[in-house]
Amino acid sequence: MTQVSLDPTQSNAALLFTNNAGVTVFADRLFLNLFNYSQSAAVIGKPLAKVLGIEERLARQLIDELRKAAQIEDRVLDARSAVGSALRLSCSGIASVDAAGRFIGADFRLREVEAISQETLINSPASFTLPVLPSEGNPEVDKMFLQLYFTTYTKALYVLLARLVGPQVQERLDKLINEVAKRNHWQVQMSGGLFTGDVNQTPVEAYTTILHEAQGYAENMIGKPMVVREVAASEAQLHPGVLSLASQYGLREIRNGH
Repeated sequence: MTQVSLDPTQSNAALLFTNNAGVTVFADRLFLNLFNYSQSAAVIGKPLAKVLGIEERLARQLIDELRKAAQIEDRVLDARSAVGSALRLSCSGIASVDAAGRFIGADFRLREVEAISQETLINSPASFTLPVLPSEGNPEVDKMFLQLYFTTYTKALYVLLARLVGPQVQERLDKLINEVAKRNHWQVQMSGGLFTGDVNQTPVEAYTTILHEAQGYAENMIGKPMVVREVAASEAQLHPGVLSLASQYGLREIRNGH
């Protein structure tokens, strides 16, 4: 699968999401690779301290600080991978809250300190280039950004459900999506909220159908208003060009049930 980041300063940021108790509900592929985890099942439902290889006291401190201050930036964190390797990381976090302002979890971005230093040199004013944006007449780029919209949307649903219902709900959502894909003979798969599919072979119909099914499932579990709010928040992270493209293909209409 081809993956794209619109923000070059965050291109190597591994993502880890927890619920309000500090239990892991989502980890992206960069995180799994960075910490030498073979699959998301090894981290979903596990305490933050265990997943990061840090002391429980420090994990509680991170969660408590986000609960009170809402944000932490570039905190140096000494962690250990699944195989015991030492990792020195820059840790940033944002508190996630519900419509009533109640803390429901933490969104962490983790990057190796050494990698940040190297990127600072690479992304100097003389060599920095902006990411490619969707452009008319470039089908390959359009496909990449449609998949970016789709994976951003599904990640939001997975994280929200895991926080409000429990990490175990992700297995049921995986099964639902994979059954839809199999029934329609689409060569795509979802595992722990991580999507696998050839960007050039996956039809737009696969994205729209899966999003309809996934959103319907989420709405039945926790109600439409909360789902719509979360998806809207995830869309705010994307470039307007990506959102415009998603609108052209009807993906954004799914959020409001049209």
